Amino acid sequence: MTTNFVVICPKFVVALILLVLPPTSCSMLTVRMIIDVSKAVALLSNGTLIKLLRSKELSHRVNAKAWPTILDIEDAPSLSVARSKAHKASSSTAAVEPSIARRPDDIFYLDFAVSTTGQLSGIVVTAVGAAKQCKSLKMACELYPSRTVTVCLDPYSGLGFTLWCLCSVYSGHQSILIPPLELEQNPLVWMQTLSQHRSRDTFCTYSVLELCLKEFAAQVGQLREKSVNLSSLRNCVVVAEERPRVQLCNAFIKVFAPLGLSPRAVSTSFGVA
Repeated sequence: MTTNFVVICPKFVVALILLVLPPTSCSMLTVRMIIDVSKAVALLSNGTLIKLLRSKELSHRVNAKAWPTILDIEDAPSLSVARSKAHKASSSTAAVEPSIARRPDDIFYLDFAVSTTGQLSGIVVTAVGAAKQCKSLKMACELYPSRTVTVCLDPYSGLGFTLWCLCSVYSGHQSILIPPLELEQNPLVWMQTLSQHRSRDTFCTYSVLELCLKEFAAQVGQLREKSVNLSSLRNCVVVAEERPRVQLCNAFIKVFAPLGLSPRAVSTSFGVA
């Protein structure tokens, strides 16, 4: 899965990370708007997306010269250059620059998302805010180092980013990350993972439930023969920025109850997935 990172350097050349959904020709104006609002000075991506950013196809929508400095994360320096830099750094006698004091209310990252109404919204997440969010997830799900959490969300913003990149570092538990695109190619991978690793907690979206119902509602018996078992699942949290879809959740519980799914396991959470 490919992610764009927009780097913002407000002062002291301190880099702040802003995650952006990999752009397409349709979403390029949104990416441009995010970069303008955040006053980003650099953009990190891979070669494929960099070609898209500079392509003639998009030149009539976005001026290719208007992008900030674009850095290719796959463009690693050659070994000789790396050795030369390392040698110069080790032999240098220059004084070490003093470290910059950090405060809990310093900006940690910027979180932008497009709402269901199509409006771009962004929030500033501080270091203490991110830590409190991770702590609340740890307490709510009892995330001990021995626990395994299966995540099937996009990692570009909101709770999805927290679960992909921050939560397991804070709590020390094991996270199994399933990109939604992979689920589209192999619909069984999510339930197989829950069964094989006896996951107690999982976070997903309504599209995951819909896909499983569409593909396997008539194959529950075959899933049992394949030893797919969901009895260990205690928290299946569906994350979405919309009202709870009660009928869908109830249908999912009813259809997969023969696999050991508890009727109390499925719940919903309002937030950007």
